Amino acid sequence: MSATRIAVVGVGRFGVEHLRTYEALDQVQLVGVLDADQARAEAVGHRFGVPAFSSLEGLLTRARPDAVSVAVPATRRGDLIETVTGHGCAVLIEKPLAADGATAARLAHQLDDSRAMVGHVLRFADPYRELRATAREAGGPWRGTSSRTRPADHLDDYPSENVVGLTMIHDLDAIAWITGERVERVQAHGVRSRDGRWSSVDAHLTLSGGGTWDCHAGWDGADEDTMAVAGASLRIADTDADLTAPNGSTRRFAGAQVVYDLALRAELAHFVDRIHSPGVPTSFDLDAAAGSVRVADALLASLSEGGVQVVGS
Repeated sequence: MSATRIAVVGVGRFGVEHLRTYEALDQVQLVGVLDADQARAEAVGHRFGVPAFSSLEGLLTRARPDAVSVAVPATRRGDLIETVTGHGCAVLIEKPLAADGATAARLAHQLDDSRAMVGHVLRFADPYRELRATAREAGGPWRGTSSRTRPADHLDDYPSENVVGLTMIHDLDAIAWITGERVERVQAHGVRSRDGRWSSVDAHLTLSGGGTWDCHAGWDGADEDTMAVAGASLRIADTDADLTAPNGSTRRFAGAQVVYDLALRAELAHFVDRIHSPGVPTSFDLDAAAGSVRVADALLASLSEGGVQVVGS
């Protein structure tokens, strides 16, 4: 089989991680990069030995990729994704699928699941996969909690994003994946940053089966992720991670960098497999990705209305 030709659009922090991971995969050839910051695109292209393009049309027609990873800010994804798929390329879209539920629903309806995939890396991370298996064995009704904190530098590194769409979205997806249920109602309270964006949010979710989940996400602390459900609890920090089972036994993992590096590698390898074998099963579909964005919309609506209860997905 000939090498799969991959281009990356958006070469900030996430895009560079995609390039680094693709570079390590067998049968993948990097063929180009594109970024709104041309100087950054050229520097990253030089680092990975590929041309930097000044337009999407130029990248698609001259680099001739089989597939494109899209890691631009969510507000710029909709038309860009449709242009990529219009050229016959498969597309991997960094989460979330779009910046708002209406755009996400439109894309989910228009895109072919066999040629498009949304990146939700937790579904490929061993600690989360084990937590899900434990929770599914126990069954509902669910009473879950999760927290995801990141340093305050996210405010500067992601000037067009908020903590719900960039950080809490991971847990919104994971909740649906773990429980197999919809979020029916949400209530949220939060703190705004100096520029008016939501930077710390606490949310209470009511699930379709009657269970509940409490989520926290904040750009106000050290890197640490936690999740607890069905008597099991997971903690992932910089240097180590541990999953405690309902019986109290604990399994240790490496720290966040290793856990998420391995998960991203598995995710991108899965995407490449699907390009050549559309029948390869996937653990989620575009409708599920759009559902997470609709829940994020409901949370933002609740925040803007002072914590009123809002219908979820």
